[in-house]
Amino acid sequence: MEDQTFESFKIDDLQDEFAIDNAVLPEERLWRSVIAQAVIDAITPSKKQFQQHAAQTWLYYADKDFKRVCELAGFDASLTHERILDFITNPRVTFDSALKHKSNALLLAA
Repeated sequence: MEDQTFESFKIDDLQDEFAIDNAVLPEERLWRSVIAQAVIDAITPSKKQFQQHAAQTWLYYADKDFKRVCELAGFDASLTHERILDFITNPRVTFDSALKHKSNALLLAA
């Protein structure tokens, strides 16, 4: 039960960070949703393990597709990659606290 609550909190925290901002272009919101969904897929246990594994692989390796999605989302790919790894690899770090320990916020556009 505790794990579900913590996991749910992390997901809610993540969704808040990617909240729709009226100053952001609709296309950027779409690509931000892609990144947010990948993080959710990576941290949420699934009966379809290949989905979780695919999301984790995409986020961990930050290949050219990841970098392109970050660019389309209006994010700096290196900074976004660093924040996401902090968030998904440390079960005691919430997305918000991962941001507070860094000098720049994930949502700052490049």
